[in-house]
Amino acid sequence: SVVVGRDEVSCGAVVMAMGPWSGSASGWVGTELAVRPLKGQILRLKIDGAPLPHLSWEGSYATTKPDGLVWIGTTEENAGFDATPTAEARESILRSAVAVLPYLANAQVVQHTACLRPVAPDGLPILGHVQGKSGVVVATAAGRKGILLGPAIGRLTADLLTRGETDMDISSILAFAQGTIVEFEKGFDQEIELHVSGRTVAKGYAVKVGENYGIRVSYIGDLGERIVAMAGDSGPDAADSDGGEPA
Repeated sequence: SVVVGRDEVSCGAVVMAMGPWSGSASGWVGTELAVRPLKGQILRLKIDGAPLPHLSWEGSYATTKPDGLVWIGTTEENAGFDATPTAEARESILRSAVAVLPYLANAQVVQHTACLRPVAPDGLPILGHVQGKSGVVVATAAGRKGILLGPAIGRLTADLLTRGETDMDISSILAFAQGTIVEFEKGFDQEIELHVSGRTVAKGYAVKVGENYGIRVSYIGDLGERIVAMAGDSGPDAADSDGGEPA
């Protein structure tokens, strides 16, 4: 059961998806949940013209959302649990967006919001059973990729709760990095693409590995792209790495 205020809610399982506040449960689960808040601010702009496709540059993005507004952002601030929008961030976001899309200089700022994203020290999500506490699963620390990773995290969490295990093996995908060598049975004399669920997640060139051949990775998609490819479901907002909401 779960105690909420003065009420006790009976349940067979608990999912701890507490976002940047996950660390407050460390004492209860008996292990440190080293999750901290990473503040992010976005602007919603109103401007005439055709919808803007998703564009990203240097950690920022701009795209037209279903509400018809152009969303631009974002910041990465270590500001604790302060979720107050700031004038400094507003000017920084606008300056960056206008440098790439000059026509946005004439846009009207309709809304300015800030959120707190949960991040772990290694930048990876925290997902799995809590040792010694049957029926408790932790799902947090998606960082800026909350919307992008949501479908995969939801599927994994559901598997763990209903079956106690999952068929999704993400370890090899998460382990990819620049310079990684992936072995295979024969070599090629041209650039090779690595695909997951029909999506390109990495590119590289053949190299000799003992008696076999492998791929020296020259390009690797970011963590979100790899997990979405693995899940096989991008969803309507998969291109957006940061929806301005915590996850």
